Amino acid sequence: MDVFVEQIVKRKMLTTDKLLIALSALVAAVLSFFIFMISMNLGGWAPIGFIIGAGVIYFAWRIARSFSLEYEYILTNGEIDIDKITAQSSRRRCFSVRASKFEVFEKYDPQKVAGVSYKKRVIAGNLDETAYYVVFHHEVVGTVLFIFNPDERFLKALRPYLPRSLAGNLNV
Repeated sequence: MDVFVEQIVKRKMLTTDKLLIALSALVAAVLSFFIFMISMNLGGWAPIGFIIGAGVIYFAWRIARSFSLEYEYILTNGEIDIDKITAQSSRRRCFSVRASKFEVFEKYDPQKVAGVSYKKRVIAGNLDETAYYVVFHHEVVGTVLFIFNPDERFLKALRPYLPRSLAGNLNV
């Protein structure tokens, strides 16, 4: 029987994200105002200044939307695919891995992963009490630390594909 489970997790916006959005909006407003005022003083350049100012505001809007992140976890017969969705419009595959290749699978604890060196760290979700972390070896990248927020349905579907030593860590 084929197993197919998918879950979308919206990343919570951090305070730094909100500050960067506000800063980009402020810079865009001030910059477009100055561009428009300078073009008004240059005579017939006002329409061009207006278009450039509108372009600056559009660029700031695109920057603000790029902070809206979602992650999609897809489990298909033991193969996990992780996609990053930006602004609900563009999707990029982060990686794919077989659950049988997991070396560590536990609830996320910052102290457990702090002193260990990984070639790549992938945080596909929120660092809260629902987070789990996985360590596996990728053929190209090397040792990968993957932190994500699977729900109970995803964990139940994943359990049969985990190595026996790790399936006991899963309280579902």
